[in-house]
Amino acid sequence: MGTAIPAAASSRADVRAHGKLVVLCFPDTNSPFLSKRAGGEYGGVDVAILRSFAVGLHVPLVVQEVKTFGELLPALARGDGDVAAGGLSITPERQKLADFSRPYFPVAVMVIARRDKGIKTVDDLAGKRGAAVPGTTHEALMRQRGVTPTVALAHAGEAYQALRDDRADFAFVDSTSGVVSLDRYPGLVLVGMLPTADYYGFAVARGSDLRGALDHHLAQIRQQGLLYSIFTRELGPQAVKLYELFRQSTGGAPNPLP
Repeated sequence: MGTAIPAAASSRADVRAHGKLVVLCFPDTNSPFLSKRAGGEYGGVDVAILRSFAVGLHVPLVVQEVKTFGELLPALARGDGDVAAGGLSITPERQKLADFSRPYFPVAVMVIARRDKGIKTVDDLAGKRGAAVPGTTHEALMRQRGVTPTVALAHAGEAYQALRDDRADFAFVDSTSGVVSLDRYPGLVLVGMLPTADYYGFAVARGSDLRGALDHHLAQIRQQGLLYSIFTRELGPQAVKLYELFRQSTGGAPNPLP
């Protein structure tokens, strides 16, 4: 997986020339940031932000799925799309493959488990069966704690079903998913949160001037209050809870929003 800038790397001029902003994603039905909804329409925080960005470029937004999460950044590097999105955490490893916008949402990582597995805290995971999507920050965080995931998930949202069906004992989920979904599974419990700061951002091909354009747009809609409106519309009353969970998990780490 190389880091060279491909000939097809997208720019603002390219977007205007081909008349659309193509957003690559691997949608998750449990994510309020980017999901495929009834009727095949895409929605969520990321879609709303990028649709407003596309309006500023005077082109329509087109959402294009990749087959697996691991294909997301390679597809971007090939020039299959202009932006990669979908609750995409900014990590040093991913920054070797793509350029990221400024962070636009802080995320806590929740540890959830089956109630009957004796997992009381995040220190009780040794010897337990973990579930994770290969190539995600959740898989990396498990390995950092000395746990090798035993169940490979296709989508992050499948973690709840994997635990419910007793295919796994625990999983890591983003707070943006856990706050919305955990209550639907009475056999599962939140056992704690990892002491780590995680932030979502948008990825573009390395060297693309779309990064600067996205940063300017995010700053602009934040100042105008549009970003806050998107959060409250897409996340509802859970938005405040998500910020509080982030503060609790990180001991007050700075977040990128006022």
